[in-house]
Amino acid sequence: MGISLRARVVLWGRSGGKCAICKKALVARGDLAADDSSAIGDEVPLVARAADAKRGSCDVFGPEKRDQHTNLILLCQEDHRLIDAQSAKHTVERLRQIKAAHETQVAAGWSPEDKRRQQDDEVYASSIDEWSSHSDLDHWGDISAALISGDAPVVRKSWYDAARELAPWLLVRTWPGRYPRLEYALGNYAWVLSDLLSVFDRHADLEHDWDGYLHTRKFYKSREWDEARYSELVKKYDAHVSLVCDLFLELTRTANYVCDHVREYLFSGFRQDQGALVVRCNIGFDLRTSFLRPEYRGAERVEKPYRGLDDFRTRRYTRDCFIGGRQP
Repeated sequence: MGISLRARVVLWGRSGGKCAICKKALVARGDLAADDSSAIGDEVPLVARAADAKRGSCDVFGPEKRDQHTNLILLCQEDHRLIDAQSAKHTVERLRQIKAAHETQVAAGWSPEDKRRQQDDEVYASSIDEWSSHSDLDHWGDISAALISGDAPVVRKSWYDAARELAPWLLVRTWPGRYPRLEYALGNYAWVLSDLLSVFDRHADLEHDWDGYLHTRKFYKSREWDEARYSELVKKYDAHVSLVCDLFLELTRTANYVCDHVREYLFSGFRQDQGALVVRCNIGFDLRTSFLRPEYRGAERVEKPYRGLDDFRTRRYTRDCFIGGRQP
């Protein structure tokens, strides 16, 4: 499962970004400005994850609770090594006391604005976790390969269903209003996702679930041969496929944009280990694997880089990458 963004925002925020033992100011692992390796913050479980660990037993609760902020303490690397080496002294109960005392001390120094900011950040983080889960960011390459690599866009049914719920959920969210650019980025994602699903639906076989996937109907096929009609339908089919693929590239672009804003406003280490979202596609007669990293660049990095489907039909050819050729 891993540590959620909300757990990290709660842990780092309520710890004041400091080691709970030595009070040293820490930085997240994604912050390349850290020169002193000991200043990198470690999110240490109070009850250890491993079943044979010296400190506590992970069997006291299920896996979903091991990475919650209530089971984590923020330490510098030196103190992390210290408590592991002196496990008899640094029991789970002792570490809980240290954590509680440290967070109480941090909160005592907060102004009313500091408290509101922390509350807002936790609200944002919860929504980002929902967005990340429903978008299935961890399997983005697999999703893109199915949709883009073949001659007909294919979408995993579970992803499609989650996306159907996510788009309206994002559009009706009430936000704290603290980070408008982050909110715009999430709205941008919802608009692109809605248009992607709408375009895909036009020629999707939504009544059949083939091995867990929804397929695009090859509507140019006909039992009666008519060369002129066939050529016309093939051209329309190719235009439809390229538009679906380019909309998914745009969705990847705006997902990376959301991640950029999360790192800027909420937590600098968000998805740093995983890196940027990339599109995986198999191209050519030998089906060699190619990777694309669609992102908004330069003047495109504005509040609303996506301006609707009609505008995108032309604008997609000016993006950093696109699948379809220009249509006459």
